[in-house]
Amino acid sequence: MILQDFDRAVHFYQRHLTIARELRDTIGEARACWSLSNAMAAKGALADAIQFAEQHVALAKQRNDPEELAGAQERLRHLQESVERQKKRMSMEQLELVRLTPDKKLPLGQRQDQSADEFLDILVRMQGERMDDQRYCRRDEDQESLIDMIAKSQRHRLEDQRAAAPPQAPTVPDEDLLSMIARIQSKRLDEQRAEMPKSS
Repeated sequence: MILQDFDRAVHFYQRHLTIARELRDTIGEARACWSLSNAMAAKGALADAIQFAEQHVALAKQRNDPEELAGAQERLRHLQESVERQKKRMSMEQLELVRLTPDKKLPLGQRQDQSADEFLDILVRMQGERMDDQRYCRRDEDQESLIDMIAKSQRHRLEDQRAAAPPQAPTVPDEDLLSMIARIQSKRLDEQRAEMPKSS
């Protein structure tokens, strides 16, 4: 599938599936179903992809392999969601957003208000469906791992933001400040002194 030749990939995966079934190799059969599901999805044949994903789920149940079953079910759910999104997209494309022939019985101002209201109603409904599609459905184990991840990252951020304590300050800071000012000012005074011109 790296070469993007999906038809050829499907051909070889089907041969793999046939050989695995002849040998009663359920592991090979499950791998072939997984690969066929991916190849069919890449081709855009989602119905066939779902069919092979369902076979993969059945084989994982038969083999009593919980990890493979979880992966197969996740893949099947993903494909089913893709089909649902595709159906919604097709129905939205077929939806008529604005009526091209206004009702001639209403005065012109009311016709414009009605078509604007209808348009806004349709827009609100469509945007609401898009928001529902984009919502993340969390599971309990996802929440625990998310909380752990946030706690770790926040702990690192807090440690990064800590500043080292300043060095020990002098016991009498005013004396140090005053002596520094006196030293600087005395140099300035020396620089500002002028010599009196010598009389000749």
